[in-house]
Amino acid sequence: MTTHTISIYNPKGGTGRTTLAVHLADYLATRGARLMLRDADPQGSALGWAYLAEQVRAAEQGAPLPFIVGRGEVDGYDIVLTDHGPADGPWPPKADIHIVPVSLDGVAQAVGLRTLARLRADGHVPVIVASKYRPDRAEHRAALKSDALADAIPVCDRAALAGWYATGRTIYDAAHGRARGVAMARQDMDAVGQAVLARLAALEPGAEWLRDYF
Repeated sequence: MTTHTISIYNPKGGTGRTTLAVHLADYLATRGARLMLRDADPQGSALGWAYLAEQVRAAEQGAPLPFIVGRGEVDGYDIVLTDHGPADGPWPPKADIHIVPVSLDGVAQAVGLRTLARLRADGHVPVIVASKYRPDRAEHRAALKSDALADAIPVCDRAALAGWYATGRTIYDAAHGRARGVAMARQDMDAVGQAVLARLAALEPGAEWLRDYF
């Protein structure tokens, strides 16, 4: 069995790394991947979310999380998805797939662009997520037209993403799929998930759990 590694990294705080990590983990795990979300952030944001999620699911007698959240390297998974902290570890983060959430505001955008440039200089082709995108803001629309962000996948600044995350849930929880905001947030995250699935399929064309998607 091959274990593929995915890194979600941006040295700038507040770019939505953990929110992205949790939702992407849920997206991939509910499609059959045996997945571990590795929390490499000293703040333990993913671990904190997982603790809350387990309490909520236990109180509602719901199914357990479809993925594991932990700290260490663990064998036996199709995917190890790492949520890095700011400026975490050596450069570049070791991974088969690099995902960079880029905020489109001022200094945060500059840090994201520098991170992308370094990854590209090292020969990587990162998956770029335009995090907290606001289509009503001209500067955000202009940023997505730049060469550096031409391939970015916009994930809009939606209340559903932050709201469900803050309560130990994800937008993929079946009980919360009817609201329009949740449905639109799912569309955004689905685009990220599909891009990652395509990368995984290229890495391991014969992967059994991917056969239903390609």
